[in-house]
Amino acid sequence: MRRGFFGRLKPVVTDWRFAVAAAYAATFVIVALLRIDPMSAARGAASDLTSAGERALSDARVAAVQRFDDSALGRAAAPITKRLDYRVYRAFAAGRARAVAYSQLVFEKIFSGAAEALEASTKTAEPSNGSRRS
Repeated sequence: MRRGFFGRLKPVVTDWRFAVAAAYAATFVIVALLRIDPMSAARGAASDLTSAGERALSDARVAAVQRFDDSALGRAAAPITKRLDYRVYRAFAAGRARAVAYSQLVFEKIFSGAAEALEASTKTAEPSNGSRRS
């Protein structure tokens, strides 16, 4: 057994507490030599991490919206102009306009006689000034 200086130093150097203390000492020496403000460095690192996290959330949100739009549920919720080809949409819109116009014509044909009778009944002569009472 070797009991010299290095033999006694070996249990101290191999202890985990010595490794932690040496790491802290090295960090303090580097900070002192480079004249770095630890608080500003920590603040800068925290703001960088925050902006990176916000970017990651924004990218995830965009990807989620894109995945939803590509799903069957997203296609069903899309407006009809996006679900159909433009020519099909135009044909659909023209057919709808035609149906509204025809229904308006039919409505006028059916109820025009009733409207004329209503107008005729409201067009009575006004009473003379002598018979009016207030």
